[in-house]
Amino acid sequence: MIEPLARYDENGSLVAWLAETVPTVANGGVAADLKAGLGETEPATRGHAADTRGLRMKQCRTDTKHRSSRPGRRAEPGARLYRLDTRHTDRPNVLTLVDQHDQITFATGADVSPDGGLLAVISYSDLWLFRAPEDGSDRWLSSQAIRIPLDTSVLRQVEAITWDGADSLLLGNEQRELFRLSLDELGIVPR
Repeated sequence: MIEPLARYDENGSLVAWLAETVPTVANGGVAADLKAGLGETEPATRGHAADTRGLRMKQCRTDTKHRSSRPGRRAEPGARLYRLDTRHTDRPNVLTLVDQHDQITFATGADVSPDGGLLAVISYSDLWLFRAPEDGSDRWLSSQAIRIPLDTSVLRQVEAITWDGADSLLLGNEQRELFRLSLDELGIVPR
């Protein structure tokens, strides 16, 4: 069963549901510079990108969902993984393409586990978990993958993902609902 950590009440206020509190700048749950959340960034190639800074800034990887170059066409299958090598504040940063996966469609977010052992990639319909590459490279999407279909009638349009400890993930949807997904409940061992 999947329940949101927070949801909006009838007055439009965000209230804790499964979570004890809703993270805010005031309670320290969100960084004062507001960089503790997910946002949009421009990739080095065409496409829509989800910035995967998540709650940690130590690793920044980006997944893109490819839109067809022809009007009225559906998304092109495949996701690309980029690495941010610079963090300029006075000029654009260029992303480096490091890997791609042809079966992921509409990837909307990604995050690396706190121990660096798993990359979680979320799409509208699936959660993908990739083991860290054995050779230490950035070719995460070419490593062993676990694909978990999502119940879109519950989660709806999932847009964001971040790790909450070593064995659970937080998912956020377009409707501003938050969900916690435990790897234990899925029978997945983090390492």
